[in-house]
Amino acid sequence: MFADICFDDRPSFLDKYGKSYRFVELRGQKVFCWDVMQDMSGSCKSKLINIPLSNVTVASLHDLGLWDNISEIQQKRLTSNIELNTSIDTHKKREKRSTEYDYLPRKITCIRCSDEKYIAPCVLIKQAGLEGLEGDAEQKQLEKFLSEYRCSTCSPKSRGRKANPLYANIPRTAKCKCGKECTMNVKKLYTDYNGDMTLIQKYCDEYLCRSCNPNTGSWLRGNGGKGGRGRKANPDNEGIPNKVTCIECKREVGITPTNIRLKAKKLGITVESLLSDYHCRKCGGMLKKS
Repeated sequence: MFADICFDDRPSFLDKYGKSYRFVELRGQKVFCWDVMQDMSGSCKSKLINIPLSNVTVASLHDLGLWDNISEIQQKRLTSNIELNTSIDTHKKREKRSTEYDYLPRKITCIRCSDEKYIAPCVLIKQAGLEGLEGDAEQKQLEKFLSEYRCSTCSPKSRGRKANPLYANIPRTAKCKCGKECTMNVKKLYTDYNGDMTLIQKYCDEYLCRSCNPNTGSWLRGNGGKGGRGRKANPDNEGIPNKVTCIECKREVGITPTNIRLKAKKLGITVESLLSDYHCRKCGGMLKKS
């Protein structure tokens, strides 16, 4: 035929699906070949394509003289993909099973304690970094992994989230002059001082705990550290009592220092004058809004 004349110098071979091609050359894991399409009239069309090496039958590779040019690990992979006929039981027929990963070991040995551990092929491929590798590159990577493998007992891995490298040099604790060791918020320190280690270290060296710092939390402790809770007093209300006696009914009335200051301001008098002539609401001391 016309195709045989045109491609006489190109040997034909079959893939595992039974389709015929004309061989050109082998490049890595790809087989370049001519795909010849011939119709009933005798005319033909051809297209240069490449197919995976795994799609070519082992017999075709031997006929093309390519078998010896393939790495040993790839040969094992190709031969393991051949589906073998299984025996037929009288009650049921066993399904054919692919043995794609037969070339991978199922047990690996720790180089330190010599302990053997079973490992699934999919786990081995991920741990050894074999994903995307083929041929000699895959073989070298596998051998390197096996020669350096250490079990989890000999080489335990750290657990949990990794620390932020920005906070690596910031002290985690600071010691007060009283001897108390306090935990530092490293993220807040880094933000407050823009990562300046000189200022951060100075802050930690001069750190005072809440009990020793006169400017932090002293208003919560009250006078002399005895009692007293709540919000810090307004300095403008200093000296104004919390209770006052009505000059008409002589009844003691609770007052709010801030309200007394505002009331005195509206009346245009001093706080002392208002307190000395204080009238409760029952005695006509209410300040009208008008």
